[in-house]
Amino acid sequence: QIVAINKIDIEEVAERVDALRKEFKKKGIEPWFISAASGQGVPELMAAAGTRIKVMQEEEAAIETEAPLPVLRPRERGVRVIRENGAFRVEGARTIAFAEMMPMDLEEGRAELWRRFTRWGVTSALRRAGAKRGDKVILGRVKLEMGE
Repeated sequence: QIVAINKIDIEEVAERVDALRKEFKKKGIEPWFISAASGQGVPELMAAAGTRIKVMQEEEAAIETEAPLPVLRPRERGVRVIRENGAFRVEGARTIAFAEMMPMDLEEGRAELWRRFTRWGVTSALRRAGAKRGDKVILGRVKLEMGE
């Protein structure tokens, strides 16, 4: 943070520079006194800003060269499809949780479920297991037809 106090070319402000400097110093802040109109103090302020930016970039570069942060991924990868009693049971916590929270009584809910399942690879897994449009699919407590 850099604090700049402007308008020091105005007499009332110039008279308060020492008092303002003391107040800011009490809070651990070094203020920069400038006049945008006359340019007084502006080069020094810009130099200070440049120095701070350089220090920040160096600190950021030092952080980036440290050991990279680990990437954490869920243990469960993909889904498993099991054919049982003429239906296809899908196993996978994320898939089942999503199906159970969707409003399956609404067409929009079913459409969104199949859109996501296509992106997540669930539809492909069902097809690889032999499921076709209209076949029964079971996901936890949810029962529906393939491709609704």
